[in-house]
Amino acid sequence: MPGHTPEGLERVARVHVNHERKNVRDMVEAWLASGDGDEPARTAYLDSALIHIRAMNEFLGGMGSRKGFPFDVAATDYASMWDEAKPIDSFSIARKVAHITCQRENLLDWMTNPEYLIEWREGIEQTFVRFLAVLGEEHPERVAWFDMS
Repeated sequence: MPGHTPEGLERVARVHVNHERKNVRDMVEAWLASGDGDEPARTAYLDSALIHIRAMNEFLGGMGSRKGFPFDVAATDYASMWDEAKPIDSFSIARKVAHITCQRENLLDWMTNPEYLIEWREGIEQTFVRFLAVLGEEHPERVAWFDMS
């Protein structure tokens, strides 16, 4: 697996995974604070939140390099004992941000209803905490690679 050396995995954890996790929190909060309406900034916060949620969802429940994507990194690359599924159904995220389909949800509904976004943020965070616990059992030295805040 290209780049899946301990040094490569540490770099990905410290830079990319921490960046994605922080942006899940920050962009959801920015969206919630942006008020009502379909203003460009509000739409950008929502799109950004969904992109970062999607990245963390794939990291936590994807198979990364084991699924035919040799450069992708997933939680299983850090802790082989990790076996949880994605915390969010990928299709649910895609219907909101990645694909224009007949099944895409009503824009107004998901622009004005924060419950699903808060639930997804919390699901990502809770799953990440469980991942760190498993990682700590298998490779305690790797836990420090991830931002604990």
